[in-house]
Order: sequence, then C-alpha cells, then structure tokens
Amino acid sequence: MDTNNALRQQFATIRRSLFDDGILHECYKSLEEWAESENSIFDQELMNMHISYTAETIPIIEQLIEQVNFDLNKLQGILQRLQGSSNGVGANKVTKTTKLMREFVKEGDLERIITAFQQLKKEHSTLQSRIEPYYQLRASENARPSECKD
Repeated sequence: MDTNNALRQQFATIRRSLFDDGILHECYKSLEEWAESENSIFDQELMNMHISYTAETIPIIEQLIEQVNFDLNKLQGILQRLQGSSNGVGANKVTKTTKLMREFVKEGDLERIITAFQQLKKEHSTLQSRIEPYYQLRASENARPSECKD
C-alpha cells in the first residue's frame, strides 16, 4: 500500500471511530459536508471554538457547584448553553452528559450533579484528544475527507 492510500485508510478509520464510538453524531457530518462543499475548514473552526468554550465553562461550573447552596437556576442556564453548543457541533457524548446533568439539576440531586460533572470533564477531554489527530491528518495533502466518506 502506498503512502497516500495508507494515509487515506488511517483517516477513514479515525473518522469512522469518532462516529462508531459515539463521540460525534450526524450534526457534525452535516457541518463537515457543508465545509467541504465550500472548500473550507468551517467545521474544524466551529469545533475548536466549542472545545475552547467548554474548556472555559468547566471551571465556571466547578466553582459554582463547590459553593454551599449554589444557584441551581444559574447552573441550569450554563448547562443549557453548553448543551446547545455541543449539539450544534455534533459533540454527542458531551451533549448527552450535559443533558443528563441538567436533569439532575432539575431534581436538585447534588451527588448526581457532581458525578455527571466528572463525566462531562471526561467526555470533553476525550472529544478534544480524539478530534485533534483527525484534524491533523485531514490537513495532510494526502488525506481528503471527500475520499473517505462512509
């Protein structure tokens, strides 16, 4: 197998695993397809903005839930925005975890909120660590997304 084919195969495998493992969902495919049609990296830029936004939001959530008698409505608002952002870029596991955390906030269940928050941090980290190699390989001249679709 020549280098170009090996890179395309590696790219396809990484891409497929992001969906098969539930890290991304269909919304990301739509963003990716639109970006390709416009010959841009809009999907990557949007995902990077989401990852940065989440990285900035996690400490805010952490500070809030560490407070005694913290404001559940404030937390609910933060989580609602995070869930919308996650869903909009197709960050499936982050979306699901945020949704679950919002349910626990509605119930006022502090223990489950904290457990879900730890899971949220994990899912964010997983998303970031798994999508970065995908973008690095995609940037290669020898691996084009349009050649590697499902």
